[in-house]
Amino acid sequence: MATNAAAAQQAALPPPYIAPLQLGESQERIRAKYRCSVLHAGQDCHGWGGEGGKQDWGKLRGGCGDGCLVVRCFTGASAHYISYGADIVYSEELVAQRVIASSRVVNKSLQSIDFLDRGGEHGRVMFRTTADEKPRLVFQLGAADAVMALQAAQVVAGDVAEVGLNMGCPKAFSLQGGMGAALLRKPEIAEDIMKTLHRNLSIPVSCKIRLLDTDQDTVELARRLAACGINALAVHGRTTQQRPRDPAHWAPIKLVVEALAPGCVPVVANGDVFSWEDAQRVKRETGCAAAMIARAAMWNASVFRPQGFLPLDEVQREFVRLALKWENALPNTKYCLKEMADAPPSFQGRRGGVRALVGHEANTAVTRAKDEASLCALLGLSSTAPYEDLGEGASGAVAASSGKVKAPKQPKAPRPPRHAKQRENGQQPSNGSSAPEEASGAANGGEGLKRKRDGADEGGEAQPDGQVQRQEEADAQVA
Repeated sequence: MATNAAAAQQAALPPPYIAPLQLGESQERIRAKYRCSVLHAGQDCHGWGGEGGKQDWGKLRGGCGDGCLVVRCFTGASAHYISYGADIVYSEELVAQRVIASSRVVNKSLQSIDFLDRGGEHGRVMFRTTADEKPRLVFQLGAADAVMALQAAQVVAGDVAEVGLNMGCPKAFSLQGGMGAALLRKPEIAEDIMKTLHRNLSIPVSCKIRLLDTDQDTVELARRLAACGINALAVHGRTTQQRPRDPAHWAPIKLVVEALAPGCVPVVANGDVFSWEDAQRVKRETGCAAAMIARAAMWNASVFRPQGFLPLDEVQREFVRLALKWENALPNTKYCLKEMADAPPSFQGRRGGVRALVGHEANTAVTRAKDEASLCALLGLSSTAPYEDLGEGASGAVAASSGKVKAPKQPKAPRPPRHAKQRENGQQPSNGSSAPEEASGAANGGEGLKRKRDGADEGGEAQPDGQVQRQEEADAQVA
């Protein structure tokens, strides 16, 4: 009898995917409407969606077969990475509340789908995608509860191949909001989010985690998430407290792969993958289905090529062409170029190309680029589409692009004592060594004055210390 009653209750529940959420609905009504698992703790989620999601993951990889994933930095970067061999591209992480408040607009001029921040057609572009990148694009979502996660996922579900929950971000804003790595310590909430997404979306869902304090805790969390019907699990080989300077640990990832093997849940390994060879090595050592590359892809997108890196200057020019084509925000384009310029010397992809923007001077030159035209000039590209390469002769050298730096102005020497006033008081003008030393200091570039500027802007004007100058004048008047 109890079994029949449970079956009747299950049949009365709404279908897995129904109309998008209404922002005015209460949390309680939404949870009942969409069957968030916190209200159905004993309900099995495998009845919704079956094994189709896991099978679809193989199609999502495309035909390259290397199993390399990357986090994109803007819309055109997807084509950038895929052209070099990436199989799947993760979007930049976006917070659920911001996604829910956005509006979807078809951009006819760019043939893209734009999600704008508050402001309607005049709002800032929050997320942009195209039909071409949809089959390989995973939307990376930041959320702290199931209701908000589902609301946000339904906004973009029709324009991406998969929704992935970020449970690995260690940044303070993410932790304070209960998102990212904060969910590692709240597995019940994480399960609630993943089950709700799996039941109510018509596309696959996945998530990304970091290592916990012990291997056993990491494996247990992975098993709990796999039971939610996820399509894939990405594992970053560092704990929440560790940073990129700390070496990644691949051994625990292998334990996760072995634990999830019976359920056929693919595991993606992330951490210290800096070349195509590293990607193959982590797959051999852990048995993972794919390798995720982040920093190395930012430094040189050709990291996915089995043949090795392309010259950095060639990659930088192609990157700027795509950024201009898709009207990427100039500050973001400059940020990405500066990341390439600041790649560590040990990184193999940093070398190659006599016109590459590398090092501190290149970083400064990119920072001083005021608009797209100056950025093109810096890279030797024409300022109009299709932004052709003008050759080495037309490429703006870093020193030239930074502009002429004016020499610091020499500070004026302090005015001598007022001899007339001294004579009126019956005093002789002071012949001390203070004034000559100050004059000599000014003539020699101002070494005699206390005006050292730590961290001042290049080309700034040297100024004598006001307090020292006022004290000297006072002493001269008293003398």
